[in-house]
Amino acid sequence: MLDNQGIKKTKEALELDPFIDAYEKFSSCEFVIEKSEENPDFICRINNKVIGVELVKIMRNPRDAFLDVVLDQQYIMKSYDLLEEIYYRIEKKEKARKSRYIKSVKETILILQLTDGNLNSYMYYLDELKGDFNKHGFKEVWLADYSGYNEYRDIEIYCLYPEEHWGYYQRQNPNRKPYG
Repeated sequence: MLDNQGIKKTKEALELDPFIDAYEKFSSCEFVIEKSEENPDFICRINNKVIGVELVKIMRNPRDAFLDVVLDQQYIMKSYDLLEEIYYRIEKKEKARKSRYIKSVKETILILQLTDGNLNSYMYYLDELKGDFNKHGFKEVWLADYSGYNEYRDIEIYCLYPEEHWGYYQRQNPNRKPYG
């Protein structure tokens, strides 16, 4: 029987799988989970190179989300809240990377899981930020849109760093019917 930590790690592995699929499609790299950790969340191999992977959810707290819907009919995170949260999470995880992750792996990929909105709603703002995310030690930083995962069984990703991969990577067959 799994304890709470085992359940959490199993859930994180299930959440990492769609990112791996999207990443492999864009990069043609083999991406394999080696083991589940805590600092960072996973030790993986990308084309036989050991890489740490850290997953972080980007979302409003439930109280704020409820008030946004009731008072303003705002069903997704406001763009300025999203941008503030991205900067905050990168800064916070950079401190963790420097103090703890570096003991396990030399390089780490940070995946910011967007669950409270979709990339299309924020694309204009994200496109203006190129170059803003190069003052940390992560190998790569990705914004992963999980908002349509239940409907399409895949995700869309947006690379925030490094600049050579910068931008939006759309799901395969974006015009297909959901649940189809």
